[in-house]
Amino acid sequence: MNSGLACAHSTSPLGSASVRLRQELLVLHRRSVDSVVKKVRPAGQRFLHQRLGENSAVGSGDGSSSSSPTTSRGSLLLGTTVASILALGMATRRRPVPSLLRVKRPSVLIIGRRGESENGSCVGPDAEVADEEESDSQEFENEMLSEMMRSALEQENYLLVGSHSAVKICAWTRNQLRGRGGCYKHTFYGIASHQCMEVTPSLACANKCTFCWRHHTNPVAKEWEWKQDPPGFIVEGAIKEHLKMIKSMEGIRDGRKDRFEEARNVKHCALSLVGEPIMYPGINQLVEDLHQRGISSFLVTNGQFPEAIRSLGNVTQLYISVDAPTKDELKAIDRPLHSDFWERFIASLEALREKRHRTVYRLTMIRGMNMQGIVDYARLVTIGQPDFIEMKAMVTLGGGGEEKLGDLVTLTREEHMPLHKEVLEFALALRDALRKEFEAGNLLDEYEIASEHMHSRTVLLARKRFLVDGQWHTWVNYEKYNELVRRGPGPIDALDYAAPTPSWAFSGAEEAGFDPEETRWFHPWTVHRFKKGLIQKGPLDELRGIETAP
Repeated sequence: MNSGLACAHSTSPLGSASVRLRQELLVLHRRSVDSVVKKVRPAGQRFLHQRLGENSAVGSGDGSSSSSPTTSRGSLLLGTTVASILALGMATRRRPVPSLLRVKRPSVLIIGRRGESENGSCVGPDAEVADEEESDSQEFENEMLSEMMRSALEQENYLLVGSHSAVKICAWTRNQLRGRGGCYKHTFYGIASHQCMEVTPSLACANKCTFCWRHHTNPVAKEWEWKQDPPGFIVEGAIKEHLKMIKSMEGIRDGRKDRFEEARNVKHCALSLVGEPIMYPGINQLVEDLHQRGISSFLVTNGQFPEAIRSLGNVTQLYISVDAPTKDELKAIDRPLHSDFWERFIASLEALREKRHRTVYRLTMIRGMNMQGIVDYARLVTIGQPDFIEMKAMVTLGGGGEEKLGDLVTLTREEHMPLHKEVLEFALALRDALRKEFEAGNLLDEYEIASEHMHSRTVLLARKRFLVDGQWHTWVNYEKYNELVRRGPGPIDALDYAAPTPSWAFSGAEEAGFDPEETRWFHPWTVHRFKKGLIQKGPLDELRGIETAP
């Protein structure tokens, strides 16, 4: 172990952690110190110049020896004392070691001249001095995930791909493999849920949303600051891991053989698993790789990277999460890292408006938190003019029943989740508000309720341009889209690959968005509650009495 590690090790309260984990934490200690020292270097140089004289070549880093003992003593002070104090502070802190460190060149570990580590500096003997400008021009070398993060994600059944990507099987994929129904995207857009792969090329995110079901096991950052895996490597690895999971389920009870055979051919990719996919610098190439394989792309972003949205090429369907109608509510609910989060959010909506392919606002409904402010939501719609607006009830999937939403309120699990009826009522109110905006000339088109998926508590508003000859065309003609992509670069219009929506997916239909070719299955807990009299109404009764016609 080099002297830098030894210095940190002497004060680090690591307990009985494994050798591998301790080594990793020690490296993180050293990198933390290095990052801080790098920031204070200019101030330290000015201080020493003033105290020791302008002729002192502090931290020259040229490898030459100085004839002035004062210079050597000054360099040692800055290179050893400051670094040692910082190392001591970092090593004895009683809180988790930071896992995201903005270090571009970990070898830049000393402020001063080479060789001074022999005199007690908390720096390895192989450390080199490099100019700050030279360091900044280097590629990122640190990995996104620590061993602890990898372990936490793997325990939640994420299969990691490379150093910053992951894939996981969706519950609706498992359901449709058994013939028990597809997800709301099957109802709204016609995807085959059993042929859908859920992936993220960036486990990191710029938000820490209070309703996120990922339990905050993923890292956070304002920008990309890690080494980057190639897009093709990510796509290939994701498909490989996804098919492994499909194969592992082939023996499940009630599994349909025909569905498993079809599932070997991945046709759709939901880039929304966890983190912020658009943060990945190679997102355009990754989406192109998917399209060349005949795989559609459903990309979700949280609206904090407007430049990435502007530079984004063709996507089958692009989403922006609109989690609150006002700045204060968005800050409380999404907990963004960027101080200019609202300006970034509005700029992202403006960038979305310029896209010709299918665009969507996704609203996650949280009872008592963001289901008011209908007029404010309508104003946000006038900015982005999306093709579709999804309103989906927030649903917890375990991992804790409470979450404090900023400084506003702490809600229990039951209070969090609105019923489908409440979501539908919200959609009707938003539709009416949008109609007023259209009449005022602020919208290009009217919106109407086109579809709903009661089982996900989700409702879809669509622009009336998708109502062709009295028939909704919210579904996607995926074969047509693949043909359009193969023609080469250039914008693709959303209506060019629109397909008719089946009647069972219409809002108000008796099926309530459940595909009649599937077999309805109720969870044993639902059956138990019904037998105990805790469920007084049938599964469709809550839809009756709500006017959905214009």
